[in-house]
Amino acid sequence: MSKNVIIVLSPYISHVIPTFGIAGKMKSRGYNIIYALPEKFEQAILYHEYSFEQLNKLQENDELELNMVVEKLFEKYDPVLFFIEVGFWDWSLFLLARNTPSIGIEVSTCEDKYTLIPPYNSPTVPRKSLLSLVEIEFEWLSISLGFLVEIRENLVRRSYYNRILKLLKLPDKPYMSRKKRVSNYRSYSTIEFIFFPKAFDFPRVINEKTFFVGGFVNTNRKEKEFDWLKIDTDKDIALCSLGSLSSWYKGGYDFYTRVIEAFTQLPEYTLILGLGNLFEEFNQDLLPKNIFIYKTLPQLTLLKKTKIFITHGGAGSVREAMLYGVPVLVYPWSTTSDMPGISSRVKYHGIGIVGDISKDSSSTMIRHVHELNSDYIRTNVLKMQEHFLEAQASENGIIDFIINYKDKSKAL
Repeated sequence: MSKNVIIVLSPYISHVIPTFGIAGKMKSRGYNIIYALPEKFEQAILYHEYSFEQLNKLQENDELELNMVVEKLFEKYDPVLFFIEVGFWDWSLFLLARNTPSIGIEVSTCEDKYTLIPPYNSPTVPRKSLLSLVEIEFEWLSISLGFLVEIRENLVRRSYYNRILKLLKLPDKPYMSRKKRVSNYRSYSTIEFIFFPKAFDFPRVINEKTFFVGGFVNTNRKEKEFDWLKIDTDKDIALCSLGSLSSWYKGGYDFYTRVIEAFTQLPEYTLILGLGNLFEEFNQDLLPKNIFIYKTLPQLTLLKKTKIFITHGGAGSVREAMLYGVPVLVYPWSTTSDMPGISSRVKYHGIGIVGDISKDSSSTMIRHVHELNSDYIRTNVLKMQEHFLEAQASENGIIDFIINYKDKSKAL
């Protein structure tokens, strides 16, 4: 019997890396994990010792092409389970028609609406007040109105949906919904895994098909070796990285310059700074002896020895920081991603500080660094770390649940 499991995700490395934990656990149970992604990911997938299947970008709303892709995957692998990123509702229909179970993967926070919880991409921190309730309801109303003005897109999507049902000969009934969601449809034929412990989110009642499964950080993830010989590890280490997509942020040079200015005045710290595509713009020889610059960084390796983490607020980065008990100074550089929502949860739980990436001066950054060392934040971070460690200890139970879900779904 086949033990092939296929993972289909959005084409961003920040979406791929968070799945290595659950993939590794499934692999340890004897399953063959195949990532179906564009060619540019092949080297990374093979480096982490998983199988790779090239999946080129599909034509939008083309049910015949998607059907052909799915058929080829079944012919080649005879998969017993799919992990598909939340929002890939069309994939879920094709898998439903083939009686193959699938699990939706949400590498960020929960999208569902609930009382006094803002949209997952909102910077709003909820408060127990009428004013806060009105503010949050207005944000959700704005999203609903946005759906209404997408008249053409909705008509195109409805037509695509109907063509899929006709092609697959599925009964004409609701299989998905975007009501009380920010952007991604909820597929009724799948369950959803959110890669955070529930304690990281705002207090809420969750949908019966939604499961907060913990961080599932692969702590054995293969990373390039880091040369510690030139680093003064007797000093507290500050790590700074704006994520794998930092090249999208056009204010990076100015921000990194202010960070360097701040840590020039903090000689008690060793700053390890990941510059990405701006690495060539800075000269290591001209920097103070406590500041070291790199193009890319082995984040897990460094977090194990880090005192504070300056980050963009990506879900993966904050997830890993909390697992290792590292307070975060968050500088979201995108207002349309999940960064503001992750940041609002950081602020709500008191596990870090949210700065203003365009306005914070070096002196403001210095003040934030000192604030991160307060008893209040350190205590909250340790409490949050406990939730992540408890979830980590339950990961084998989650894998048991997945296997049982797969077997039961296949039997229906």
